[in-house]
Amino acid sequence: MLNKIVYSMILSLGLAACATQSAPQTATAPQYDAAALVGKWHCHAQFEENMDYAFDIDYHADGTSRDKGILTVRLSEKDLAWQFEAQTQSKWRIDGAHFFEQQAAKPIVKLVPIENKNTRRLLKAFEKNNPEVLEMKKELLDSLSKFDDEVFRGKIIALNDKLFQVEVEIDDMKVMRTCQRI
Repeated sequence: MLNKIVYSMILSLGLAACATQSAPQTATAPQYDAAALVGKWHCHAQFEENMDYAFDIDYHADGTSRDKGILTVRLSEKDLAWQFEAQTQSKWRIDGAHFFEQQAAKPIVKLVPIENKNTRRLLKAFEKNNPEVLEMKKELLDSLSKFDDEVFRGKIIALNDKLFQVEVEIDDMKVMRTCQRI
C-alpha cells in the first residue's frame, strides 16, 4: 500500500513537473519609453553590401526629429563610391516595442564632391565608359530627393541611455539601425 502511495506521489509530481515545464510561457513584449530616445544620437545603417548611411539625428520630445548624414554607395569597380549628403525631418513615435517613423518634409540631398583628384578622374572615366552607371546615379539622386510619406515600422532591439538599436523593414528588406548617444 505504501509503495502505491509513494508511486502515485512520484507519478503526480513527475506529471506536475512536466506540465510546468511544457506550459507555454506568456512573455510580455518589452515596453520602451519614448522619453529615453529624446536627444542626439550618431547612427549607422547598412542597407546592402554596397550601401550604408552614417548620420547624426536629434530626436525631440514633441515626436519630431532632424538628421544629417552621408549615404555611401560603393561601386563594383576599382573601390569607387558616390557619397550623398542628406538632411531629413521626420515624425516618430514609440508604441511598446515598436518604433514608427515618417518623413515630415522633402529631404535635402546633394552629391558630395570628391576631393581626391585621382579618384575623381577614375570615377569620371568609369561613369563615361558605363552610361548605365551614370543613369543609376541620377535615378538614385532623384529617388533620395523625393518626399516619401510612407511610415516605416521597426522592432526595437535596445533602447537605453547609451544605445538605440532598431530593426526597420524597408521594401521587404530588414535594416538594422544602430545608434549611440552623443
